[in-house]
Amino acid sequence: MIGHMLTGGSLYIYAGQRPANADRAINGQRMLAHLRFTTFARAEGGVCLAHEMEPELAAPVSGTARWFRATNAADAPVLDGAVGDELVLDNVEIAQGARVALGEFAYKVTMR
Repeated sequence: MIGHMLTGGSLYIYAGQRPANADRAINGQRMLAHLRFTTFARAEGGVCLAHEMEPELAAPVSGTARWFRATNAADAPVLDGAVGDELVLDNVEIAQGARVALGEFAYKVTMR
């Protein structure tokens, strides 16, 4: 379900304070990178895995990655997460002009 919602959508990586939830507007946080989802593999064991993602070829600004927002193809927010917890990066310090790519994006659905 999440993979279907995110197919053709985007993953934005931000510096600054994460909003309370994905329904809250971005307000002054700096976007460090914008990557695009292509397609997702069929979820197995509650894990949804993105196939190759289109990278950010040149980060627009420098900063420390703190959180991310994943959106659908219409750019409507689907979910937010924390860098370091839900999104692990090799280096959270992103330099302006740097290429930003992810080896994989996996989202685990947990039932409450």
